[in-house]
Amino acid sequence: MKKIIVSTKLRIAIWSVAGALLLYSLLGFLILPAVLSKKVPELVQEKLHRVMKIDEIQFNPFSMDLDIRGLEIQNIDTSIFASFDRLYTNIDVLQSIFDLSLKMDQIVLEYPYISVKRDKQGDFNFTDLLSDEQPTAEEKKAEGDVFPVTISRIAIIKGKLSWEDTLYSNVQREDIHSLTVNIDNFTTKGGKHSQLGFSLKFASGGQFDWRGQLKLKPLESSGHIKLDKINLHHLWELFLRENFNFDIQKGTELIEADYHFTDTAEGVQLVINKASLDVSNFLLTEKGKTEPLISVPDYRVSGISVNLLKKSIEIADISVNDAQFKAWLNSDGNINYQSLFGKDVEEKQAPEQAPEVDKKNAGQWQISVKKLALNNFALHFVDKTLQTPSDLKLTSLNLSATDITNKPGAELPFYLDLTLNDKGSIKIKGNTVLEPLSSNIQLDVAETAIKDFQPYFD
Repeated sequence: MKKIIVSTKLRIAIWSVAGALLLYSLLGFLILPAVLSKKVPELVQEKLHRVMKIDEIQFNPFSMDLDIRGLEIQNIDTSIFASFDRLYTNIDVLQSIFDLSLKMDQIVLEYPYISVKRDKQGDFNFTDLLSDEQPTAEEKKAEGDVFPVTISRIAIIKGKLSWEDTLYSNVQREDIHSLTVNIDNFTTKGGKHSQLGFSLKFASGGQFDWRGQLKLKPLESSGHIKLDKINLHHLWELFLRENFNFDIQKGTELIEADYHFTDTAEGVQLVINKASLDVSNFLLTEKGKTEPLISVPDYRVSGISVNLLKKSIEIADISVNDAQFKAWLNSDGNINYQSLFGKDVEEKQAPEQAPEVDKKNAGQWQISVKKLALNNFALHFVDKTLQTPSDLKLTSLNLSATDITNKPGAELPFYLDLTLNDKGSIKIKGNTVLEPLSSNIQLDVAETAIKDFQPYFD
């Protein structure tokens, strides 16, 4: 048996490679995680004036797996600003080298949390982190040149966002939970689509769901969105309560639609199809009062189509059932609804010499409604401008119309019938042209008491 003789040079080469691998392993498995765990929180403290904590960082220098666990960033008041349980990333080094791009197998973020707060001065808990510096022309040009990146899977698992607003007298809070994102085959390369899934739930009720495709170059997206069982009372409390003089006591909303969004040479194009809007049990009162002014148990709009570039809106059907309204004309000649919805009218009034709008060049939207049905409406109206207030009750009000459009000269056939003060009846049938305004109607009035209009005679 022959003895294998290893030359000195080969022995040195083997030991050199082994030593390099050992050093590389030590750097990747031990030294790099330790340095990141120490230096990153120090850098965050120095640059952002925030305390950061990291439980553990693991890195595999051979598979290029990065695993960060238990990260937490605090607000200046030491409350939690952002955190997550785990962030895992994996880079496909060989494929990245062959394709001259960044190729990642996956990015997975588990249980992320963000807290957004606004104080009484209107500042957010991240306002001090925002930069006032504007990007230079060179930086903008560099941003336009996107480096090719491909990520097989991006996932956010059970995220949560907490909102707290103390700007107004009543502190408002809302939590978004079960936030889930799944993106398959994400890429910045032109001509390729990514599959997108996004969903979340609101603590006050309702959820949002988005399923579709996304392409970055050129920008294009299509899919289906659904906003279900949104609590209108809580939505009003969060964003509208301080701006108007009414209260939305209750109501739920459902919105869903198919969409297609593209960035074309003519401009941004948005096409919406098969859209619908349902509002149930809507109830509106004066601020601080309980008596309902507007009650709409059932409001539905279906078959909505929108084309942004063509400036067209088509609606197949609008139906409203059993709505009730209470209105009065105050002694100053203003209807009560003006004070409800017009708190900021003076601030929003147009200047005395407003520029004239060029209607020919502005481009008018074309709107059409195939069918409109208002069923079993009721209106209680009091005229307080008279010496003796007039009290009129319109009940069993039904209005139906078809082929409604704002095209000049188009006829609008309609039928209206109602009961006046529980006894009299009024029926109106005919055609109306909206532009220029004209009507051709048949009027039928029966058993209407003259005494109901005595305050006007007086």
